[in-house]
Amino acid sequence: MKKYIIALVLVIVAGVGSYSCYILWKAFTTPAQVACTAEAKICPDGSAVGRQGPGCEFAPCPTSVVSAEPVAQVVDEMADWKTYRNEKFGFEIKYPADWQVLLTFSDLPERIAFGQIRNTHLNGYDGEHFVFVYDKSSSNIEGLIKDMGKQFSDRQEQKEKITIDGNNALKVRVTSPSNYGWVYKAVIVEKGDYIYFISNGAVQKDSFDKFYNSFKFTK
Repeated sequence: MKKYIIALVLVIVAGVGSYSCYILWKAFTTPAQVACTAEAKICPDGSAVGRQGPGCEFAPCPTSVVSAEPVAQVVDEMADWKTYRNEKFGFEIKYPADWQVLLTFSDLPERIAFGQIRNTHLNGYDGEHFVFVYDKSSSNIEGLIKDMGKQFSDRQEQKEKITIDGNNALKVRVTSPSNYGWVYKAVIVEKGDYIYFISNGAVQKDSFDKFYNSFKFTK
């Protein structure tokens, strides 16, 4: 009986000793809790973050999502325009989809008229925009400009040097103060033996700038 009591006491003593050792080990291996200072860091978006974690480091700032700028869509306003091509004089030009080639003269000066057939019954209507081709041996640029609005004694002209299809050209604008709203525009370019005279026919249309800018030489 005495042996059993001694054995029980030894087991209890061993258990108490093991528990004491565990408590001491836990105390030495567990890092001490540190109280972080109550500082704040201001983030780029205006929000604030505090210190955290064992090292009392500032928490990361919120990630801001930057919305992509909308991409502007480029609309080709001439996508449905038709193309007139002249093999004889080596050029092409675009014109609105609801227009037609109204009239061409094969003799110099060659004249190609563009407009709407449905308007040809109107008095004096012969087209909206035009291309004339002159032979340089019988015509010159200054003479063609003088003919623009020559019926008006108060005609005024403006000239501007531009480039068409990589070629030097002259843009001419003729007005008459006594005839409000009358504006005759032409773009003149030379190549080889010919003078190409692109005209609005004194008809005010927003399409004229696109019209003459589409002019290209094909040979």
